[in-house]
Order: sequence, then structure tokens, then C-alpha cells
Amino acid sequence: MRKVLLFGLLWLLASVPALAAKRWFTLVNESGYTIDYMYVRPVDSEEWSEDILGQDNLTSGSYVDVTWRGKRVPSVFDVHIKYEDGETAEIKGLSPPANVTKLHIYWDQKTIPQWE
Repeated sequence: MRKVLLFGLLWLLASVPALAAKRWFTLVNESGYTIDYMYVRPVDSEEWSEDILGQDNLTSGSYVDVTWRGKRVPSVFDVHIKYEDGETAEIKGLSPPANVTKLHIYWDQKTIPQWE
């Protein structure tokens, strides 16, 4: 019985790193407005993530490291943003080029987010 419990505990501990958050990209807010909430989802999903900002907000000119807790980091994803004044923006079909880690967003919905 002890061997079974020990094996189960070792398996559980070995699984923890697989569920750990992976740094995905850095979001830079260049909108001129404070972002209160930000959600992401794989492009083929109907469900948004939890608020990436947690209890914080993201002032203009600031940045936040976005992490992913799933098994695989999505290669194409959507972002939903809610600004402090209640306005929202949704950016669909984002796909970061290889070796690019920063996403700059702007207020103008016609402006394409820029990868750096």
C-alpha cells in the first residue's frame, strides 16, 4: 500500500511542471487608456481565459507578461480587452512570428497590433 501511495505522490509531483504557466508573450499597452481586463483564447475555442491582469490594471505605456497554463501554447489566438471607461476591443486571429515576444496594442480599432 505504501508503494502505491508513494508512486501516486511521485506521479503527481512529476505532473506539476507540465501544468505550470509558460511565459507566452509580453503585451505592451500603447492605447492611451488603462486596460481593466484582458482575456485570451485559442482561435478554435469558445471560452475565454481568466482575466490575465488579475486584480491589477494596465496603464498606457505599461506592459504585462502573458502566461499560458494549457498543455500547448496556441499558435493563433484572440484577445478581448475591456478598458476602464467600459469600451471593449477584440483582436482576432493573432499569430506571433517566430522569435517575437512583444505585442503592442493601440486604441484605434483599425490599427493592426504590432509584433516586436
